[in-house]
Amino acid sequence: MMRERVIIVAAGMAPDVAAEVDAACRRAAVTPVRWESHQTLPRSAQLVVAALKTGCREISQEVVDLVELQAAGAPLLLLADEPLVRPALTIQDGRITLLGRPFSGCRVYSQLRLLLGGREGNAPRATAHHCGQVIFATRERLRRSFWTAEIAVGKDEDRSTRFPEVHLDRLEAMTAVLPFEASFSISQRDRERILETLHTQPRGGDRGAELSNLLGTRAGLVGLTARASEWIVYWPSTALPLWMYSPVRLPRFRDLAAHRSDVGRRMVRFPAFSGDLTVALSSSLAGNGSGASEVAALMDQGGPAFLDYVEAQCGGQAAVAGLLTEVR
Repeated sequence: MMRERVIIVAAGMAPDVAAEVDAACRRAAVTPVRWESHQTLPRSAQLVVAALKTGCREISQEVVDLVELQAAGAPLLLLADEPLVRPALTIQDGRITLLGRPFSGCRVYSQLRLLLGGREGNAPRATAHHCGQVIFATRERLRRSFWTAEIAVGKDEDRSTRFPEVHLDRLEAMTAVLPFEASFSISQRDRERILETLHTQPRGGDRGAELSNLLGTRAGLVGLTARASEWIVYWPSTALPLWMYSPVRLPRFRDLAAHRSDVGRRMVRFPAFSGDLTVALSSSLAGNGSGASEVAALMDQGGPAFLDYVEAQCGGQAAVAGLLTEVR
């Protein structure tokens, strides 16, 4: 299978930054194509990476021409040589992403993999490979407002391990039902009732009770309202991981499952902000001996980098379903 191509604009990119980008491309298993302005404009790349000098607020015309030439409408990752109000910002409906200093191979890698995820109108970016004694399978989807990675881990003969059931709509809303048990199943009618409960019914009423009737204690739910404006979380377990990290919240890291009892109900709804990353898993990570500060530091590297960490911890697991969601 032909590897995805990433064009790296050499002009204005410092050697240390170029080295981090090269390392990120190797980790993401994509082909970097270094481009100098005197060379013929390359075609058929899935992503363009360029540098933005300190204080510069305008994209160079050669970079604009290069991006516009890409037939698939390749996104642009701009590496801004200064800190930003948030680690990463998106503009022009997600077509352009700005990543501020400090740069690291992990943070650049996360943005590369995020931007190469299955974009709207395309199939998810799917992978499956051996991880210890199990198969670790993922499906990544990219939308203007968020990125998701669905996880299914199981043994070769274990056909009951399933991905979370994810519903996306044209208003940039997302609803994911995460089974806690391999035997859990949900009917089409109940799926429709869940969507109606969350996204079409007027505010008010005990939606948590309605979700409890539909899902009980055998599944959780993580959702985003239209244009990723609010989180909706139904999590009937204090033991299974439901983590949130955000560079614009205090505290930055929160174990939502452990603190769910603080609000006295299973369903919570709260504003979503760019940079929010949630991790929901149907099983604790067997190899995870990290404390909250270590997990927070790993999540700070971005959703795709943390997905690699989850994979590294799942080699001895029998069956795991999971969902990572990052708001852009």
